Amino acid sequence: MTTEEIQAAIQAEATRQGVNPALALAVAEHESSFNPNALGAAGDAGLFQLIPSTQRQYGVTNPFDISQNIQGGVSLLRDLTAKYGDNLAAILQSYNGGEGNYDRGTVSTAARNYSVVVSGLFNRWLNDLGIGTSSPGVTGDSPGDFLPAALTRARSVTRRSPAPASRVA
Repeated sequence: MTTEEIQAAIQAEATRQGVNPALALAVAEHESSFNPNALGAAGDAGLFQLIPSTQRQYGVTNPFDISQNIQGGVSLLRDLTAKYGDNLAAILQSYNGGEGNYDRGTVSTAARNYSVVVSGLFNRWLNDLGIGTSSPGVTGDSPGDFLPAALTRARSVTRRSPAPASRVA
C-alpha cells in the first residue's frame, strides 16, 4: 500500500469509529511515519506501534497487518477520547505512557514531550483535512461530525502540503 492509501484507510476507520481522523493520522504519523513494518524496542509494532498488551486487548493478532493495526490503534484512541473527552494532552500522554501512569499523575517527561509533538501534528492534520477544530473528541451524532457542541474555539495552524505518496513494503 502507498502512504496515501494507508492514510485513507486510517481516515476511514477513524470515521467509522467516531474518532477525529486528524488525531488518528497524527498518532500514526508520529509513531511509525506510516510504516506498517515499524518495530520498536519494547515490542511495539506496526503503524500505531501497539504494545503486546494493547494488541491483545484489541484483538490484534498480527500487528503488521495494516487493517488490524489501524483497527486496534483507532479503537484505543476511541476509548481514550471517551475517557478523557477533549483533553488532548491526557489522550496523548495516556497513549504514549499508559492510562495508569496518567491517572496516577506519574506521566514521564517523554510522554509529556510526545503530547506536545503530536499536538502539533494533530493541528496540521486538522488544517490539511479542513476539519477546523482543535477537538480530538469522539463524535456525538454522526461519523462525519467532528465538532462537539461544547467546543467553542478553533486553533489556527499553518497549512503544509502533504508529502507525496510513497510505497511502503
